[in-house]
Amino acid sequence: MADTNFILIQEPYILDNIYCLQELFSDSSFYTKEDYEFIKDKIKPTSFVWTSDIFNSVRIMSKNATNEFFKDRRRKGYYSFSVPIFLKNDTYCLFYSDNHCGYECGEGHLKLYRNEKGKWTEVKTYCKWIS
Repeated sequence: MADTNFILIQEPYILDNIYCLQELFSDSSFYTKEDYEFIKDKIKPTSFVWTSDIFNSVRIMSKNATNEFFKDRRRKGYYSFSVPIFLKNDTYCLFYSDNHCGYECGEGHLKLYRNEKGKWTEVKTYCKWIS
């Protein structure tokens, strides 16, 4: 049975926020021109959805259902994830996540992670927001 305390939007977050992209693409100390082109190509995945096969302990909800979601005041919130973008021979990963805890409540961020001996560690955060 799914843990209904963790609800994930089925459709991946599309990283088209201009502020996030400007902040990311202005980081010339880490990314190459080829990295930028690769990221731009991967920002909008086609035909990918999060499923209970990937996350078997969460409830998956369609993005279309979010308008109705908070009509039930007992609801605590839901999450949205981007598709991970792996860079530099899969040693780095860009990943966006956000949490919506009401119509005017939430937080999100785009993070860069590095794989160090099989463990992903945070390297940098871009466009962190809180509402």
